Amino acid sequence: MIKNFGYLQLNVTIVLMIKSFFGHVRLWLGFTGVDHNILSSHFIHFTNYLGGRRNCRSFLQLLWLLCVWLIWKERNNRIFNNVHSTIIEFTEKVKFHAYWWLKANNASFVYGCEQWRSDPLFCLGIA
Repeated sequence: MIKNFGYLQLNVTIVLMIKSFFGHVRLWLGFTGVDHNILSSHFIHFTNYLGGRRNCRSFLQLLWLLCVWLIWKERNNRIFNNVHSTIIEFTEKVKFHAYWWLKANNASFVYGCEQWRSDPLFCLGIA
């Protein structure tokens, strides 16, 4: 019985972390919004925050998928390694991984990591 309670408590903790985490990601990008509880609605809403332009949607889709992947890794770290990241550390991981994904797939991406961390939409030519 205690084992089930621990599992439930972990799931609640992860859900609360996810809500706070996406708020921090939006803050980094420079916009506000709400989170949907239904995953597919959350994806659609998040990827359309900057309007319907294809390059904006593509970037936000990439970022959303990256966030979900990092959430999964964080969940596994909490369960299997008993390692917990703070929301700030978690958000920094998103910035770091997004930067290196873009650098690896776009040889003409000339911006440095610090400029990326401070203004990603400018670096992408979106803002």
